Amino acid sequence: MDDVKKLKTEGKRLIQEKEYEKAKEAFHTILEKIPEDIFSIDTLGFLYYMTGQFEKAHRYCELSLSLKPNNYYALKGMGLCLAELGRADEGIRYILASLDIKPDCFDSHYDLAVTYLKIDELEKARRHAQKALELDRSRSELVRKLLRSIEIREKSD
Repeated sequence: MDDVKKLKTEGKRLIQEKEYEKAKEAFHTILEKIPEDIFSIDTLGFLYYMTGQFEKAHRYCELSLSLKPNNYYALKGMGLCLAELGRADEGIRYILASLDIKPDCFDSHYDLAVTYLKIDELEKARRHAQKALELDRSRSELVRKLLRSIEIREKSD
């Protein structure tokens, strides 16, 4: 079990350093030892998403949800994957489901704003961006960039 703990620590460090391919290796190794480790499954979903492999990310979200159906993190991840795969309306339903479980999650509100922006639902995008800003002022620059994108889109219509 110590080796799994070390692999998780190493994997987290690699993610912080944006060494996503090496981090994938660490978490795949953990799953070889503990196939139902939710943290590793969720992390692999994140890593595949971050490397643009949305189908693989989607599969890890599905696996996570099959093991833990009320996993808000996997629900929002599934929503993001579906949006990237051209299924934004379905993706929004998953992100909204994540908010049913954890209503004050910055990431879910932010991700919902981004997804609504993709499909030109600008008022909904603004509402969720503002909620994200209320929830975490430390990430205000990130949210302000998103709000500027919404404003630009509104002016171009």
